[in-house]
Amino acid sequence: MIQLAKTTITQPQLPDGIEWPEANVRWWEHLASTPGADSWTEADWDNLMNAALIHATSGVPAISPACPY
Repeated sequence: MIQLAKTTITQPQLPDGIEWPEANVRWWEHLASTPGADSWTEADWDNLMNAALIHATSGVPAISPACPY
């Protein structure tokens, strides 16, 4: 079995130039405190960034600020 090295990186910032919905910003800020996040790789963060971009550009109305989620 081939075992690949796993290189962890710190959480990147959301890119500038996109009007990020507040729900995305809150979600992104809380990701680093997710159990196991300290072992996430660049590929893991890239996949999470893709999810953030899809949500931000999907045209889905923003969640009410009163919603805690």
